[in-house]
Amino acid sequence: MAEHSQDSLSDKKLVQLCKKDESYKAKKALYKRYYQYSFSVALRYAVSEELAAEIVNDSFVKLFRNLDEFKIDSSLRSWFRRIIINTAIDHYRKEKKHLENIPIEEPSMIEDGYEDIISALTVKDILRLLEKLPEYHRIIFNLYEIENYSHKEISEILDISVGTSRSYLSRAKAQLQKLFIANFGERYERTL
Repeated sequence: MAEHSQDSLSDKKLVQLCKKDESYKAKKALYKRYYQYSFSVALRYAVSEELAAEIVNDSFVKLFRNLDEFKIDSSLRSWFRRIIINTAIDHYRKEKKHLENIPIEEPSMIEDGYEDIISALTVKDILRLLEKLPEYHRIIFNLYEIENYSHKEISEILDISVGTSRSYLSRAKAQLQKLFIANFGERYERTL
């Protein structure tokens, strides 16, 4: 089967082809299809683009090794997203010992009137703000606010208390607010 025709195959068919002995082209097509998506997910958890790329590559290795566990009637995108997040958390755990004593400022509330600027932020703007957070804060913020994990689930994943998860989320939000004002406050002043 020609490679260009594999690009148009459904995820289900590509997974079936990946499980066969002659699966290189199907794996390549699946990698090509999901690389950008996986990189964007990994980038929210990583401290650098290099680490995001490492997370993506490790995630693809896990995906291909565990295709037999994939339920063919499920969403490959959702299943792979879970693999990417778990891989990012595994990378975090490896570096956890370096993150224990991060100085944290107390939360404060964002000033009124910034809602228009917030709604005008681009994805790049938001990612730039997120990457400035300490890794612990960024991971908890992503898991709770974007992936919809509960504090109980986060506490189990990261081996921290529920209260610690809540505290770090609160601090992450406060820090994002300060970063927002520092980075986009001038833009807001110009609109007044």
